[in-house]
Amino acid sequence: MIAEEKGFLGSMTVVSLYTVILFAGIRTAGRARDRLGKLLAVGVVTMLFSHVFINIGMNIRIMPVTGVPLPLLSYGGSSVLCSLIAAGILQNVYIHRRS
Repeated sequence: MIAEEKGFLGSMTVVSLYTVILFAGIRTAGRARDRLGKLLAVGVVTMLFSHVFINIGMNIRIMPVTGVPLPLLSYGGSSVLCSLIAAGILQNVYIHRRS
């Protein structure tokens, strides 16, 4: 829908913002204090990336259509809630990282 309304630049902006979130999560996982923090950060990043990858693949018709929403962007109460909880866990790992 963003591609229809905002065009190529809007789509690339969304993809680049998800890329920033992905790399920030990977950096957070690398700087985590303990193994649990690393695993939590990697799990959150993997979940977000897989949802983004599947959703974008469905929209450009290279993957089968499933019910996977685009994190932090698609409409749906439980999806947004789970995405925000996952982002909160990632922020918690970031706050408790080693200096």
